[in-house]
Amino acid sequence: MQEKAGASELMYRDASSRLEGKDPSVIAMRSGVTFDYESNCFTFTTFGKEVRLSYPDYIFTPDLPSWHALCILHYLDLADGTPLTGEYISFSQIKDGMVRGGGFDRRFESVCSEIFSSFDNDEIIRRIEAFASNRIDTNADYSAVISFMPYYPLLLKVWFSDDEFPPSGKLMVDRNDTYLSIEDAVTVGEIVIEKIKEQ
Repeated sequence: MQEKAGASELMYRDASSRLEGKDPSVIAMRSGVTFDYESNCFTFTTFGKEVRLSYPDYIFTPDLPSWHALCILHYLDLADGTPLTGEYISFSQIKDGMVRGGGFDRRFESVCSEIFSSFDNDEIIRRIEAFASNRIDTNADYSAVISFMPYYPLLLKVWFSDDEFPPSGKLMVDRNDTYLSIEDAVTVGEIVIEKIKEQ
């Protein structure tokens, strides 16, 4: 198994153990990923990166940061194939998300305002499109769908700065929030923040 440190290693082992004995074809069907019986691998795209996940030892290729990998394992465990609604909600509206989700909503807006203030509009767009799936039209100045996993898209809305207000951003999830717990949803949101920073 990949080297995972401390608490994340224990959680990774626990998440892997919950997938033991599950039919990989059922996991694939319920999560929207592909499973190849010849290579014994799941394949999918996460944040624009093609990833392979071996079965039954659950090793990622290429390797992913521990919390990113952990959220994917939780997603595969919880996935039930429920269709997406196409309606996006804030993190505070996720089940049990009033405290954790509401705190993340405020943090995301604050961090985006700080990050985006350092760049012009073209650079903001470039950073987002480095890992986002596609641009869409909303009531914001710029919006893009970001695919964490096939049935877990996120909507990033950006308002550029003007004479009165600094730039700001809002991250949202599909109203069907059965694929991740609020803790994992917030972790995925934090990964989005890091990706915006690092591009």
